[in-house]
Amino acid sequence: MPAKLIMAPKGTCTMTVSPLPSPLPSSHPGQPTRDIATAIEVLRQRFGERLQTGQAIREQHAHTLTWIPNQPPDAVIFIETAQEVADVVAVARQYRTPIVAFGAGTSLE
Repeated sequence: MPAKLIMAPKGTCTMTVSPLPSPLPSSHPGQPTRDIATAIEVLRQRFGERLQTGQAIREQHAHTLTWIPNQPPDAVIFIETAQEVADVVAVARQYRTPIVAFGAGTSLE
């Protein structure tokens, strides 16, 4: 299953497994393969302890006020600047991780 990256400047960024189909097969010529574990390790090197993988914080960022079951992300990154958003986007792009914005986390869009 592909991952999706959920993020907001001066907020949080989560990388989570999603049931969405991959837009391109991993073996598509000229395209990088999807590698969530490596993306998390690259981001861990960049963000240190601001990248969290604990179960409780992952479940907190997966909570919704809908009937949709909780699907915890693989990691949560606490970002502080627009440049950090750009850094996360670059890593997500390199490892083919889709991005979805995360705001206040109310799920009341």
